[in-house]
Amino acid sequence: FTTAPEGTVMIGDEENNMQLPIYPYYGYTYSQSIYYGNEILAQYHTDGMTAESLSIEKIAYYWNGNGPGNNSNLWSVYMGHKGNDEFVSSNDWVPASELTEVYSGTVNLSNTEGWVLIELDRPFLYNTLDNLVIAVNEHQHGYDEYGDYFYSTSSQLNRSLSYYTDGQNPSPCDPPNGNRIRGYPNLMLGIGELSDNQLPQIHLPQELSFIRNAPFDVDFSR
Repeated sequence: FTTAPEGTVMIGDEENNMQLPIYPYYGYTYSQSIYYGNEILAQYHTDGMTAESLSIEKIAYYWNGNGPGNNSNLWSVYMGHKGNDEFVSSNDWVPASELTEVYSGTVNLSNTEGWVLIELDRPFLYNTLDNLVIAVNEHQHGYDEYGDYFYSTSSQLNRSLSYYTDGQNPSPCDPPNGNRIRGYPNLMLGIGELSDNQLPQIHLPQELSFIRNAPFDVDFSR
């Protein structure tokens, strides 16, 4: 899974079990993970022009396929922006007021290894300036096998914050103190076309070189 299809951005290439973005062995999970802007933009470019915003329409996490996650498949997904590169404390959650719910529904967790695609209910407009934060609240009652997990990649900084419990589903509006984790779940982003009301400004290079008297043909008949 090391090559991203056209129109996507893929971040993470290790196969660690960090209980992210969910911990199927527990009843409920709430997690937030940081993806750096330079990681996203390094894989996404538009022919030398720099867009001020990207429309994220799909995401995918890589499931190990140990078994079907029938008790871990009810998710709510949120997105937002964060200036910091890590979570500095156990309660350094991005507030719910700064997050946008982009998906709520059932996620297909089968006993087959591979990317689990989530088509968002609404696109998220990522500003490309800050880091991207993705929060996942898994709130299906019950739990699955200990060996069920999504692949994650390690990092030097605490790029994820997670809370899991068999008790009451944590509210994204007031989550308990979580565990800081030096890593993040492997992620694939599907970038779509911006709608008319989302169109960003496009910056061309300040200096352009032209070949003088270069011949060219323009056909307007098509």
